[in-house]
Amino acid sequence: MTTSTQSGCVDCFLWQGARRSKSVRQEIADLIEQSAAIPSVPQVVVRFLEITQDPQFDYGKLVDLLASDPGMTGEILRLANSALFGVSRQITSIRQAMTLLGVRRIRSLVLARYLISVVNDRSTVLDVRYFWRRSLTSAALAAKLARHRLASLQEETFIAALLADVGIVLMAKTLGEDYQPIGDRYVPGGVDDTTSLENEQFGATHGEVTALLLDRWQLPALITDTVKYHHGEPPADTEPNVGTMVRLVSASDRLAKHLCESHDASTMVDACYQCMAAADVNVSLLPSILEELEEDIADLARVLRVAVLPDRVYERIMHEIREHLSAPAGGGASLY
Repeated sequence: MTTSTQSGCVDCFLWQGARRSKSVRQEIADLIEQSAAIPSVPQVVVRFLEITQDPQFDYGKLVDLLASDPGMTGEILRLANSALFGVSRQITSIRQAMTLLGVRRIRSLVLARYLISVVNDRSTVLDVRYFWRRSLTSAALAAKLARHRLASLQEETFIAALLADVGIVLMAKTLGEDYQPIGDRYVPGGVDDTTSLENEQFGATHGEVTALLLDRWQLPALITDTVKYHHGEPPADTEPNVGTMVRLVSASDRLAKHLCESHDASTMVDACYQCMAAADVNVSLLPSILEELEEDIADLARVLRVAVLPDRVYERIMHEIREHLSAPAGGGASLY
């Protein structure tokens, strides 16, 4: 439910925003910022960003800073050691994580962990368990597809997919009842993409709202732009890698929706073909990707402390898909 003040602000935005000097997108950006839906950056993150702004920064200071927050240290190490990133040896320290993954990627992991609290700490009209089931599946898929298509940006692609739909939560929280008809369709069996509905009613999309948050929290432009355009085509003047990352995140999101909702193997095979083609990844790689997916999602859920669909249901869906995909030629639909 929206408060009377918030509701009045939303009504004002809806009816008068288009007549003001500011763009509609700026109107909704201002509204979300004023609503406090976007939290302040934690002090440890502020200091982290300050240190890393200097190209000649002292690694020791950064290690000491991160070590001052044991919770953050543990979460970075658990996520860095996830099979998703395929490190060749166990990472046991923050300094080692920075050496193997790079400060840029560690920065994204640090910010991503705090951004997750935006979802978990916000009561909305959305089904948060479905949100996380779909987001984690999309992120795990994006990381795996990127390993074969854009290995140098695997972590960035993973984080972009993980956070791509946070704007849905922000819009649902800020706009309340005005957003509910759209939020009600972000459910199993609902619309594939809420973007057109958001544009029609509010003049801004959840990708743009998520990008607003990521930009405020100083995530790399590569991630911010990927999230902003993940349901469309990025402008020609964006960095070339953005286009590839957009395709990977978009394909992962669509396939994740099917994986989270469909129990029909035939439907899943068609979806797999389409999404792998959209990602420009060889479809013959899909069985190995799916085989590891369930474990990766469970691992992510533990690290990020979020609730997802019970394992027994997901396991049954994956079993049906694996059997169908591995069927011999002539014995059912096959990818080979």
